[in-house]
Amino acid sequence: MKELKILAIVVFFTALVYIGVEPFAHSQMHPHVAPADFAFKDLESLHVKGDKERGMELVQTHCIACHGLKTQGFPEPLPPTEAAIAYGVVPPDLSTAGALYDANYLA
Repeated sequence: MKELKILAIVVFFTALVYIGVEPFAHSQMHPHVAPADFAFKDLESLHVKGDKERGMELVQTHCIACHGLKTQGFPEPLPPTEAAIAYGVVPPDLSTAGALYDANYLA
């Protein structure tokens, strides 16, 4: 009979922890996070016009060192295996970046 009482107490406290404490702990350790807003709705409209020549100059100065731009005749500077060793990642080709990203992101 003594073992049955001990079992009942263990089951009771286990159920109490599982039903009462675990949901609270889960809500505290894993709070709800709002989804990311990549539409840039909070940004004001840019009242400037893009400059293709200036943009190409910036790309050639800063981006071509790691990325390729095959549509403009700039191959990737390193083969994928060497780039992975040097950078820890394989930098993507930026030929389609204008179609992928929002204009506010690229500006």
